[in-house]
Amino acid sequence: MTLADRAGASDGSGGRVEKPINILVVGADETVSSVAGQLESLDGRFSPETAVATGTPGIDGRVTDDLDCVVCAPRLTRAEREAILATIAERAPGKPPAFIITEDSESQRTDHHTQLVTEHVTSRRFRHDPSVARHIVTAVKFHRANRKLRDAYKEKAAVLEILRTASSQDELGQSFCEFLTTERGHRAAWIGTTDETGALVPRWTAGDGAYVAALLDPGGGLQDRRGDPGVVAFESGTPRVVSAIDPDEGDWQAAAADDEIESAVAVPIRYENTPFGAMSVYDDERSAGTAESLSELARTLGYALRAASLRESLLSAARSVVEIEIADESIPVVAALGELPVDTRVAVLTAVPREETVRYVLTVRGAGPDEFVTACRPVAESVTVLTECPLRVELECERPTPETIVAANGGQLVGASARRDGIAVTAAVENRDQIQRLVEAIEAKHVDVCVRSVGSDGSGQPVDRDELLDRLTARQRQILEFAYFNGYFERPRDHTATELAEKLGLSRQTIAQHLRAGERKLFAGLFDPETENGR
Repeated sequence: MTLADRAGASDGSGGRVEKPINILVVGADETVSSVAGQLESLDGRFSPETAVATGTPGIDGRVTDDLDCVVCAPRLTRAEREAILATIAERAPGKPPAFIITEDSESQRTDHHTQLVTEHVTSRRFRHDPSVARHIVTAVKFHRANRKLRDAYKEKAAVLEILRTASSQDELGQSFCEFLTTERGHRAAWIGTTDETGALVPRWTAGDGAYVAALLDPGGGLQDRRGDPGVVAFESGTPRVVSAIDPDEGDWQAAAADDEIESAVAVPIRYENTPFGAMSVYDDERSAGTAESLSELARTLGYALRAASLRESLLSAARSVVEIEIADESIPVVAALGELPVDTRVAVLTAVPREETVRYVLTVRGAGPDEFVTACRPVAESVTVLTECPLRVELECERPTPETIVAANGGQLVGASARRDGIAVTAAVENRDQIQRLVEAIEAKHVDVCVRSVGSDGSGQPVDRDELLDRLTARQRQILEFAYFNGYFERPRDHTATELAEKLGLSRQTIAQHLRAGERKLFAGLFDPETENGR
């Protein structure tokens, strides 16, 4: 049987392992050469590399990502084998299988590094039993399958992280391009989408960009850009694979060959079966992989780009949001946190201004009810525990506070969170011109004020929710929020309308009127949205 015959031979279990099997043969002396030779004679797919070693230093640089199997030659002591296998288990991705060849007189031990050891084989059996080769091939098949599955999970996690963190089309496109070159290892990549005329326009690139730069630059010397696989895939709506670039076939291939690019794969980017872009990768090897996995990635990118485009269009007319950090220990909540464990955190659920005070509903993490109440008493008018798990507290403090300053200057409190070194307040304003006035108003009352970020209202709330809340007056929303967080809508109620009125210093009739009006507007928005302001 020739080497070519062996390369396509069955492994005896109904499957085939076409690629060479990378085996590291480790031994203490010249026996590694004889073991390597015997492996080559057993199966032409075996590609052994030898290392004379009795411990970690001897195998440094030999443990690679594509290592398929380890064979320990005879004459290694048990301690030497254990040290070698422990090192390989630590450094080799996926922990490849290991076969231990023992002297015929050596007892079969099974207490070697169990994460790796697949089988113990005597020298006599290794030399004469053809089943040993089948066992090695079978173990390698399982190892490669597990490695492929692990790589797939890793790739999926990387793509999900891109989708989670990218906030715009440009971030998505550039991140996917860089993913193709860093995670998938392609030499270069570019992604393009259509412009307003429907023409394909390259927008993002990554990797070794010599050829890509020439492709994207009309003055770069390419006379026939239409022949590039990305352009062909977009125009045809089907993948385009060039597994071996021929510089005599066309100008784009000549330019690619000049850049030592050997192959290319491109796929269309679709949304609801309509191509609106292309993804193209280039490699310096003659096999650029399959178009199937690239198409799957392009489908994901297609949906993500369309979603980002919709989000950007919705946010283009949205309110501005500013996050302001205030490091001032005179703020009551911050002062109280100074007496609590360092990891205590407080989130403001709602803040309702009264004539001279503001009444908060807070959630607290990292502190117990009693210690939080004790810490708040010196800086608050009153403090009441609403629920203990989660810890929800009602707190009344003197005005002004950052939250009341926001309300007094035309802003809407989106959220606030405090720790012992300060408070971060997020507020929405109608336009960015209001931001400076809001910051100046806070600086007039508090020291060490810093604008952390300014952006569009990207809270992620659906548009219909914002429309519902816009139906409410500021007072109606405040009272509804306060009632909700006080358990007014629970059955049985945690607090009655009379108790809410006492807490807010209002009459019961006023509370009931605001609750009824707010509820009517919200329900009208849900069930009769064409009704203006819930009337």
